[in-house]
Amino acid sequence: MNELSNDLAHLSELFDTDNSHLPLPFTGETLYSWCARFHRINGNTSARLTSRQLFDDSTAGLRHDFPTQLNVFLGRTNQLLGSADELIYQRTVFGIFSPFLATSAIRSIAENMNEGGDVHIKHHLGVLPSRAGSAAPLKACPSCMRSETNSLGTPWWHIEHQWPTNRVCQTHGDYLLLPPQAFHSRVLKEWFLPADVQWQADAIPNEQVLIKLHKLNEWSCYLVTRSQNPFDSDLLRLTYHIRAKAMGWTTMDGSLKFSQIRAAFRESYSCLEELRGFEFIGETRQDHGGFLGSLLRQFDGNRHPLKHALMMDFLFGEPMHFNSEYQRILSISIWLDRKDLWAELTEERNQLKLMVAELGYSVNAAANQLGLPVGQAVRYLKMEGVEYKRRPRVLNPEKESALRQLLGSGEDRELIAATLGIRKTFIKDYLAQDSILRDAWKKANLAKQTEKYRQHLVQLLSEHPNDSIKQLKQIPGNGIQWLARNDRQWLENTLPSLWRDSSSTPDTTC
Repeated sequence: MNELSNDLAHLSELFDTDNSHLPLPFTGETLYSWCARFHRINGNTSARLTSRQLFDDSTAGLRHDFPTQLNVFLGRTNQLLGSADELIYQRTVFGIFSPFLATSAIRSIAENMNEGGDVHIKHHLGVLPSRAGSAAPLKACPSCMRSETNSLGTPWWHIEHQWPTNRVCQTHGDYLLLPPQAFHSRVLKEWFLPADVQWQADAIPNEQVLIKLHKLNEWSCYLVTRSQNPFDSDLLRLTYHIRAKAMGWTTMDGSLKFSQIRAAFRESYSCLEELRGFEFIGETRQDHGGFLGSLLRQFDGNRHPLKHALMMDFLFGEPMHFNSEYQRILSISIWLDRKDLWAELTEERNQLKLMVAELGYSVNAAANQLGLPVGQAVRYLKMEGVEYKRRPRVLNPEKESALRQLLGSGEDRELIAATLGIRKTFIKDYLAQDSILRDAWKKANLAKQTEKYRQHLVQLLSEHPNDSIKQLKQIPGNGIQWLARNDRQWLENTLPSLWRDSSSTPDTTC
């Protein structure tokens, strides 16, 4: 023990003189990566001893995501890698988490990273580890590794690769490598560089998935610009709501049409849920909507930055679009209290009431001008006791006969409306008045849809005889999910291999 103390004292004195014995940091290199290179260059054999040399703690530096004892490290390296803030925000993954944290949590985490206390960091962060074994698992680009091995002799860990929102390299476009699940349990015991890892050979996703992953990179670059300027959590949720409203996914009273939101999200992003680290997307199959519900509704707690990045991409498409809307709401919040600000979601109700009761608009005209469904407008006016003109809905005998014939044959309402030049809402109200005709139409329509999906799948099977079930499910409009819900027996007979895992439910992909 005395010998160890003497060695540490000697090294402390060495650190106080100059940095000539320290490796120069690379631009964009993580703190963990630099320490691993220091460990190798100095010929150390004990990972815990190296951590003590640099951090005065046997494990503080071995935490690849949120290292602690940074104040000691800064003193012993004469700030070679930058100030405390530069270490925290530019050389650890904290910069991608901080935009979504309260100021008090950021202050507490920074204090714990500087002074020590990993347990408190995890508590304030509020993010549980993913199935990959860490909230921010180590990742590497194969092209970067080859290039750095050739030019430097060893590859190193890039901070942008470690952001949990990134799965492709921004420089080379490669799908980033992930280690096996058990790997991160060993990180606190050794200093690893990318060349030391036995990488798991994940299949490279298809082009559609890669396009979405590249979009997430764009959101990562935007989010880290906000690392020291976090979002107001209430205003962020309001920004999501107002965009949902613009997409037609809220009712007149501001309530979310959550089933529509969920369906639209799954149509675009369900193809990602088989990727490691993205499994949580599978929860959007449930009625509660998984992370969609927690971000759109007022739940306490922090959410993983990848979940926010997916929500932003889903609703806004581009960081510039999101940022302008958030800034607009932020500027309004300066002079409006939160209650009035949220009222922006429900202003259509007041406008509808004014147009019908005071300005003499018909319900149809007012609803069309405001972009509201007529039936929804009528229900609100009735609830508010607003008088409005009721225009009789009548069809000439020839058109009504054609309507009943088309309904009896099970044609879709959209086709009937287009064929006869009438509104879908009229057809809906017409069926509501004749339950026998409505039930007959539903039965015939289901039979027509079933036959259409059967024929389409049979055609796909003939066109792709060698494709696996997974490949078939990746073809847009394959219809497997619809058939699984509505024609399960036929689908089971046609594709028996689909049911080998009886615990899973077939699902379409992007």
